[in-house]
Amino acid sequence: MEEEKNIAEETLKKIKEDNIRPYPKWCFACKNYSFWILFFISAFLSALSTSVLVHVVFEDELYAEADDIFQGTSPYFPYFWLASVVLFILFLYVAFTKTKNSYKFETWFVATALILLILILAALCWQIGLGIVVHQIFSP
Repeated sequence: MEEEKNIAEETLKKIKEDNIRPYPKWCFACKNYSFWILFFISAFLSALSTSVLVHVVFEDELYAEADDIFQGTSPYFPYFWLASVVLFILFLYVAFTKTKNSYKFETWFVATALILLILILAALCWQIGLGIVVHQIFSP
């Protein structure tokens, strides 16, 4: 009991000496909101990259002329879009595992849910034509 009093007194003394103040609640709220905004922006960018990848592989003239999609077109394969999809998926996974309730979910479930989210968003982006627009913007 005496030891607990000493620890409490030392802690109070340290707080008064160093003039320690707690962070306001809005700081934590801003951090939480900005995290989730970045999370969904990253998911959207990954879906957009996937949409461009689907457009380039299945609808671009270069691939449409070839009999076999993967024969002789490897120099033209959209490695940038594939790499961006992989990087965004990794970021989303790492970001989700850093949340306070992520321990409740198994790894395979989180990975599957993220990939399904991205595929659904990519299908929507591809359906409304965003993949074509982005491809035309970044094409020389």
